Amino acid sequence: MFMLKNNFLPTTLAIDYGEKRVGLAVSFGSLAEPVGILKNDQTFLPNLARVIAEYQVKQVLVGVSEGNSAQKAYQLGKKIAAFTHLPVIYTDETLSTKTATEKLSQAGKKINQKALDHFAAAEFLQEWLETGGHT
Repeated sequence: MFMLKNNFLPTTLAIDYGEKRVGLAVSFGSLAEPVGILKNDQTFLPNLARVIAEYQVKQVLVGVSEGNSAQKAYQLGKKIAAFTHLPVIYTDETLSTKTATEKLSQAGKKINQKALDHFAAAEFLQEWLETGGHT
């Protein structure tokens, strides 16, 4: 994993919810960096706690899309808040996967749909950071 500690701004962990996988990205100052994908199963919260400790995360940003997926993202956010005692913020992540796919394609990167979730998390985290941390 990318290891760069940021002592000036609170580190934000972005969560791209998926029923099978959850993409993760963290902020380093004003930049978002994809850091990995966790299985969305019974190991998710303990594994997430390790990521939070490793990156000294101070807040969690959960991406919310539409419909049933949005409700599940809100539910996951509540579980994360209860488990980690960190503030959880919600933001619109509509089209983040599409945008991440387009950027990777333009950069000539081979696109693995199973490994796309953390790039989508980085995409909406970067947008959130650029708007001053507003949803």
